Amino acid sequence: MSRTQLIKVPALTYEDIKAELINHRHQTESAAAEIAYLSNGNLTDALLMLQQDNKSYHTLFVQWLRLCFGNKGIELVAFVDGLAKMGRENQKNFIRYGISFIRECCLLIAGAGELVHLPATELETAQKLTAIMNLDMNEAITSELEKAHYHVERNANPKILFLDVSLQIMSFLKLKTSPQGNQYISN
Repeated sequence: MSRTQLIKVPALTYEDIKAELINHRHQTESAAAEIAYLSNGNLTDALLMLQQDNKSYHTLFVQWLRLCFGNKGIELVAFVDGLAKMGRENQKNFIRYGISFIRECCLLIAGAGELVHLPATELETAQKLTAIMNLDMNEAITSELEKAHYHVERNANPKILFLDVSLQIMSFLKLKTSPQGNQYISN
């Protein structure tokens, strides 16, 4: 260790990863944008995501939020069954996408729109979503998604997990409740 030198290699930019995926991996513009966004500067993660069964996480996540907001329990159970069949890596990527998307919504609500890196269609959806959400809801949803990601990594039953998270999101969006505790106190 005394003869080694620490060299920090910065993460690649969103545009670098997107260009790599389009030019050398023959991905479409929208697929490259979504994977570059999810990889968060890590080309290795981006290449691993290419190997997985890539569904449009945006479409799935927005559909999930709409079902939760609409309080559609029966349809939600069927949707959760579909999520449970996705496979663990796709479930983790789906949740990771959700966390990133909600983060972008937080930036929009906070008035930091110049920091948002979403493709046009996803940005439009995020702007519509911010009309019904506030920062407390976003924080609570993000917390639930992070817990879900933790449990998916540890082989939780996906049906039970996603149904529980769905019910929590439903209570945040529809009933406008948030968990009690000092992290949710608003001024």
